[in-house]
Amino acid sequence: MKNSLFLAIFLVITIILLVSAGSVVQAATTITFPVGGESLERGATYPFGWTTDEIGPIQLKLRTGDTIYSLNQGQILGAGLGQALFSVPADLPLATDYLALITTPDGQVLATSARTFSVIAPPNTARAKNNQQANVLQMFDYLLKQLRSIIRG
Repeated sequence: MKNSLFLAIFLVITIILLVSAGSVVQAATTITFPVGGESLERGATYPFGWTTDEIGPIQLKLRTGDTIYSLNQGQILGAGLGQALFSVPADLPLATDYLALITTPDGQVLATSARTFSVIAPPNTARAKNNQQANVLQMFDYLLKQLRSIIRG
């Protein structure tokens, strides 16, 4: 009986301390894309993914160094498994140290991507086409040399 009373008092005090510290009411939020290691092209569209217990609105952001860029102007409700398409702004600075963030509207960070990722320039289509043409010409030249050596015996 005495042990049960002490156990009950201990549990009540522990619960009060946990609630007052905020650890019981803290929502769990995880970013599922981008998680890190990716190379995202400027101007391209990607699915920003997350899971969260957060009920209210959330904001999707990218951070490089001390600069934070907001991806959504409106509000997204965060509960459950979520995904929102976002376009990487065409003028976003190129860098290899970006992190994805999910915040509350007042800026409290709920989650950060596990590792950094890169924002890269889209491929130059004219240069890529010229490279493809050069590769075809090199291959044709190689095949022609092989054919000549076969004919010569």
